[in-house]
Amino acid sequence: MEVIAIDAGAYRNMGVLSHPDGSYKMYWEHEVAEVINRIRAAKVVITFNGDRYDLTPRAHFPELSELPESVASLDMRDLAWRTNQSFFGRNLATIYLVVFGTLPTDDTCPTDPYLANNWLDCRMALDLWLRYSEGSLRPILTPKS
Repeated sequence: MEVIAIDAGAYRNMGVLSHPDGSYKMYWEHEVAEVINRIRAAKVVITFNGDRYDLTPRAHFPELSELPESVASLDMRDLAWRTNQSFFGRNLATIYLVVFGTLPTDDTCPTDPYLANNWLDCRMALDLWLRYSEGSLRPILTPKS
């Protein structure tokens, strides 16, 4: 079972970034069954705002509104907002910049702008989860003066 970060696109598509190998795949409309099966088989599904969008019918994936009990779903938006009240209402990139100081870049980022944006959202959510799973997110989520 894998740990994945997901981000629903503007259409019936979903980006998936796998941990720990860092592989990324965009699943398009004709691959909906495949991405749903992959998400339902995962050990952990990481999102940012997934409880309000990515894992709801609003994201064009009504099949994901209820995940199996064996799948842990973690919405990093809710975690960050509960951890520090000053983050309430802030977006993924803003929170990421406070925690890490710079946005992620590496050779695995797609060159296509649409895919790069989706990959970036997956990567930032995954990086925040890694900090959280190490137990080091809470002390770091303090706004800089």
